[in-house]
Amino acid sequence: MDYYYSPSTNGFYVTEIHGTNIPEDAVAITSQQHAELLFGQASGQQIIPDENGFPILIQPVPVFYIPTSITMRQCRLQLLADGKLDQVETAIASMPKAAQIEWEYAATVERSNPLVPALMQVAEWDENRVDQLFIDASKL
Repeated sequence: MDYYYSPSTNGFYVTEIHGTNIPEDAVAITSQQHAELLFGQASGQQIIPDENGFPILIQPVPVFYIPTSITMRQCRLQLLADGKLDQVETAIASMPKAAQIEWEYAATVERSNPLVPALMQVAEWDENRVDQLFIDASKL
């Protein structure tokens, strides 16, 4: 059997199955390479084309889901775990009444809430650290 890999479709082709319906950019690979690539993919690796269009295996980059909201309970517990709860509550007490009401009575903390950047400054955190707060808090 003749095996081919197409970088444009990221797919494998076999002449006995696909006949002449093989993409023009397909490169020939051995049956052993085909088997190794499929085994690697089944083991959690990802098949991608290298700079010459030949298939290689890579470890996929994990994609992290950043929640857009967390409960106020989750937020407070995570701030407590991070050692920032007292600092944040002190800062909230000096903010306008609307911010205090938001902190006291909101059921959730939305990542897009204008209070979040204010809390970032208090905690001395950047965007990545706040994203991590939302990820960690969502697990509580």
